[in-house]
Amino acid sequence: MVVTARKRVESLQDTPISISAFRGEDLNALSISDLTGISRATPNLDLSSSTGDGGGSNIQATIRGIGQTDFLITTDPGVGIYMDGVYLGRATGANLDLLDVERIEVLRGPQGTLFGRNTIGGAISVITSKPAPLPEGSVRLTTGRYNRQDIHASLSGPLVADTLGGSLSLASNQRDGYADRVDGREAGDIDQQLARGALYWTPTSNLEASLKLDYSKQNQESVPMVLAEVDEQAPLLSLWNALVSGPQGTAITGAHPQSDMFHSDGTGVSVNDHEIWGVSATLEWDIGDLTLKSISAYRDLDAVFGRDTDNSSARYAETRDTVSQDQFSQEFQLQGSSPDARLNWVAGAYYYHEEAVDRIDVMIANGLYDALEGLPASVDCLASSPPSCMGQTPGVPGGAGNPTNAVLDLMLDDYNKIETDSYAVFGQGSYDLDERVSVTLGLRYSYDDKSYTLDHYRLSAGEYIFHDKTVAEDFTATSGRVGLDYTTDDGTLLYVSASYGYKSGGFNGRPTAEGELQSFDPEYLWSYEMGAKSQFFDDRLRLNAAAFQGYYEDIQLLVLSADPDTGTFLSAIQNAGEAEIRGMEVEVSALLGAHFQLDLGSSYLHSKYTDIGAAEGIDENSYLPRTPRWSHYLAASYQRPLLDSLDLKLRLDYQYQSKMYMDVINTESIARDSLGLWNVRASLLPSSESYELAMFVTNLTGEAYIDNGVSALSSVGVASAIPGRPREWGLEFNWHF
Repeated sequence: MVVTARKRVESLQDTPISISAFRGEDLNALSISDLTGISRATPNLDLSSSTGDGGGSNIQATIRGIGQTDFLITTDPGVGIYMDGVYLGRATGANLDLLDVERIEVLRGPQGTLFGRNTIGGAISVITSKPAPLPEGSVRLTTGRYNRQDIHASLSGPLVADTLGGSLSLASNQRDGYADRVDGREAGDIDQQLARGALYWTPTSNLEASLKLDYSKQNQESVPMVLAEVDEQAPLLSLWNALVSGPQGTAITGAHPQSDMFHSDGTGVSVNDHEIWGVSATLEWDIGDLTLKSISAYRDLDAVFGRDTDNSSARYAETRDTVSQDQFSQEFQLQGSSPDARLNWVAGAYYYHEEAVDRIDVMIANGLYDALEGLPASVDCLASSPPSCMGQTPGVPGGAGNPTNAVLDLMLDDYNKIETDSYAVFGQGSYDLDERVSVTLGLRYSYDDKSYTLDHYRLSAGEYIFHDKTVAEDFTATSGRVGLDYTTDDGTLLYVSASYGYKSGGFNGRPTAEGELQSFDPEYLWSYEMGAKSQFFDDRLRLNAAAFQGYYEDIQLLVLSADPDTGTFLSAIQNAGEAEIRGMEVEVSALLGAHFQLDLGSSYLHSKYTDIGAAEGIDENSYLPRTPRWSHYLAASYQRPLLDSLDLKLRLDYQYQSKMYMDVINTESIARDSLGLWNVRASLLPSSESYELAMFVTNLTGEAYIDNGVSALSSVGVASAIPGRPREWGLEFNWHF
């Protein structure tokens, strides 16, 4: 298999980086339809689209323990996702459908030199298919549980002989929800329409240009959520129960049973819609011994997503985000080699501009402000309130005009806008010291200029927290890579490397006081890695392994502090933490005879905070979120003739992950215990493979498990869990012509 992890075409086995790669046929064999599915067969990669904000298209990517836990536009991802070389700046819409995909490359560890900003954990590169040299097409029809109806169709081929080629792919994915709500709505449904088109123009032998367009639209309910834990003593919830919901008989007093995760008591907002389109133009021009490459791209995103935070019938807490984002990027690359071919190098420049707006409708403790305004000026602590009574003893906040009433008004209309201009220059070269030893050195300088405009309004109190307020900050970072690799007599590649990456700084996106409106600096990671890539028995056995040690610095964590003027507590993201991360990955692929293939993978990951400063809710024994200690996968494939012209193909795969926490503070009620999932696929296809009739089952044993979760116990008093998809069966017909 060939990859382009170092911006040039080379064999996977010759690339001194920890990479997992998938071809289009591999993705089909896994019976997956979107990007999250590849985590089933990728060591130290965790992907989930069931994010806590209800946006089922917001991908949460974590590689080697580093990713993203907050999806506000004021924060950035820790894993970069690319489509045909174009960086996708937001997690929304980045759970790409695998329509007309040639291959996917997962690069583990910092990729700051060649990929740049926000690849501190790694990068995922999706490469779509080029037009075929001869006319061809394909149709895939899928039906299954929950009234599944998927249709994918593609056409590809030459438009002008030897000069112009084109391709067009269309898809529609429909599926009912897999969880019911008491209001009759089905959560976790799928309703998507997608299109991709491409033109490739080769007017001369040394010039190639391409134009690619993609479009996706979805109209769905939110991901399913159930109330996993209630802290009745949480100050805000106890006050709301006592003054608002208690008198109405709707107080929140208990969690939903974990044994019934596919039925939710929620009646709040449920929406997960988006419309995204993008266009990119790529030019490759061979100029003598040099190759100049230009990638220009524009993308536009509009999304609406929301969630019922308490998932009860009380309508206590819910949010709704309306997001619009557009981005433009331009990258130039110049590649070359020395006359003796011992030096291969690439240099380039990069520019990225983004404008994003997120309008958040927040409804928390509805009715509390009016109830407080109606209280006498001094009221004794209520029996159900905590001893502190919101920090005021004796008496609860209240009384007409009491300024504390407005502080507790969390019925908010929040407008947030972020503008980013990012610039970078980079270069990397590999030099062959002799036929076996090569050294690599790369460096990148990045400059990010960001401004944040906000307009936050308290609806019940009728007052602004911030009105047309703008703050700005710029961040600089230097990232790089140095490596040494050695090829043995039998072709085994041995390598060691040190790489340095960063995740951009940003702003605290949930300020409720002037002191919380702060910026925070970038995160940084030094990663040291050693690995081996080998093949044996005439390439019938492939064994790749890597071990790494990382030093994670200036981690962006939520910190509580005291306002020096008022003495009240402030909550803001600061660069408060440091951690050490170490682990390993092993991948094995073996052809056992003419009909049987076995693929194995295993990964180990250990993370430990070494400094947490004043960070809230964690200690040095806390685990980084979505980082299981152990992950394993196994896939067994068997294919042999059933009749003279018909083959039977069977595949069984298994994925295991040890216990995993979903949030930074390691909330036990939404943690996932160790989990093993089985999947099976059986198909009939002719020796020409012109068609395939397949049957598959995912989550074969029907395991009930938590896929994600969100905890607001300390602030709102509730934590909610998101159930993973149950057992699903499907029938699939593929036709290639």
